[in-house]
Amino acid sequence: MEYSSKLSNPNIAVSLYRRDYDKEYAQTYTLVDLQEFVLNNLTKTAREKEYEVSTSPTEKITNHFIFKQNLMTGTYKLVYKLYDGDVYVGEAFDYLVIK
Repeated sequence: MEYSSKLSNPNIAVSLYRRDYDKEYAQTYTLVDLQEFVLNNLTKTAREKEYEVSTSPTEKITNHFIFKQNLMTGTYKLVYKLYDGDVYVGEAFDYLVIK
């Protein structure tokens, strides 16, 4: 990921959401615990099911997750959130499909 801003106290966190399958064409997602899906040891933030990516982001950030075997199939969203201190600034996300 690439980062650029003039925030005074930038930090980036990550959360995982799973698509709801209660309706055939549902476009809603539910927050799940990323730590239950990966072998990496993640550092929790004060927010629910959210983990630190960087507390002092640089221009380019590489983040690797080692996913566990035999996970529940579905469409997931890996959401990266940018904060200035505790103030939410915005987010970017990537989709994951687990078969």
